[in-house]
Amino acid sequence: MGDNVNIASRLENLNKVYTSSILITESTKAELRNDFVCRVVDKVRVSGKAEAVVIHELLGDGPASDERHEELATFARVFELYQEREFATAESLLKELVFIRPAPLYKMYLDRLAIYKALPPPDDWDGTFSMTHK
Repeated sequence: MGDNVNIASRLENLNKVYTSSILITESTKAELRNDFVCRVVDKVRVSGKAEAVVIHELLGDGPASDERHEELATFARVFELYQEREFATAESLLKELVFIRPAPLYKMYLDRLAIYKALPPPDDWDGTFSMTHK
């Protein structure tokens, strides 16, 4: 069936992990342009694939409200800091965001950040979360 179908199947299963409804790849998001509201979710390596992909959650159609746009931009910054191993700064910014807008994804990242602050990932970590099951 092809690589795209394989990845789509893996993303469907990842909805359970991220408490989301629709996950899409970076390349799909690029095709959507600004017609839909999306939130960056993670950089993952799915079972059976060597290359990692950045995934996004499709949140709705049309432009985001100013408040929602600010929330998504803040979380995108948290994600960048996380990728750069700036765990303390990412955690601080995320705590501010969670105070305003609690969300399961944000709680998941707070848990990850707390772990990585205490037990940093190996030096060769590239910001990827590896999914070991289908």
